[in-house]
Amino acid sequence: ANRFIQTKRKMLQQEKGRPLKQHELMTADGYLGTGNTNLVYHAKKLMALYEVDKPYVLSLPQLETIGLWTAEGSLSHNVTAHPKVCPD
Repeated sequence: ANRFIQTKRKMLQQEKGRPLKQHELMTADGYLGTGNTNLVYHAKKLMALYEVDKPYVLSLPQLETIGLWTAEGSLSHNVTAHPKVCPD
């Protein structure tokens, strides 16, 4: 199945009926990403990643966008879209 991640950026673009301009991509909360770089399964959640945004959680098996993952409020920064696994 293919799905678009329903990011804040995508919703704003739909509201405006056009792509956002560069100056509209930066908000008080940070850069508005697209969630289209990588998918990871972490903390029993499937997450869509983009280098300069927080992860978006997806439902399984429907792949619907649930929303941003903030680790119960403790994640205040962006995460990498290219995570590595540390060997034991």
